[in-house]
Amino acid sequence: FKSHTDEVTCLAFSPDDKYLASGSSDRSVRLWDVENGAFVRAIDAGCAVSGVAFMADGKLASAGDDQLVRLWDTQSGKPLETLRGHAGSVVSLLSTSDGKALVSGAMDATVRAWDLERGEEAFLLRGHTDPVLAVCFHPDGRQLASGSSDCRVKIWNAVPQGVRSLAGHQRDVWSVSFSPDGTRLASASEDKTAKVWDVRTGDALLSLE
Repeated sequence: FKSHTDEVTCLAFSPDDKYLASGSSDRSVRLWDVENGAFVRAIDAGCAVSGVAFMADGKLASAGDDQLVRLWDTQSGKPLETLRGHAGSVVSLLSTSDGKALVSGAMDATVRAWDLERGEEAFLLRGHTDPVLAVCFHPDGRQLASGSSDCRVKIWNAVPQGVRSLAGHQRDVWSVSFSPDGTRLASASEDKTAKVWDVRTGDALLSLE
């Protein structure tokens, strides 16, 4: 079957904008041709998928409830590499702007970065007390942000050190995103609000209800 058989949980465009990858709770990743919407191929991910990301060389990464990050050959759909380290389901996944590294957030309350050239964990960030549900990169690539079930948003240096913890949400934070100029960070929560933060000071600038 071409279509997913369960909820679609994540999406990612290929670097050349030729393909769209969709991940699903049906344990598959599917590739679609962006120009005409045609189904290209399905990849058996081996678990319910909650994150997909393309690398600069066109390889595809997926992650989900088996606690692993997997790399795939998009042309053949065959597995290339498995990255191990998380002790809980991986909830969020994204690649760096240069496509050389991956960052993941998981139910084990950690953020992990992966060096794909060496095929190993580059660094581990601890600081959240509940599952990490969202991660995003600052435009300059030197900081990243995370959102968690602990209701906190954190901004980190791209090294194992927490920079700032932003308190204000009352429920799980499911999405974080830096502004294009990197001066603001937006977060969205189950408390029915979206908040905009000053990245430099950590002050809340707006609360959108």
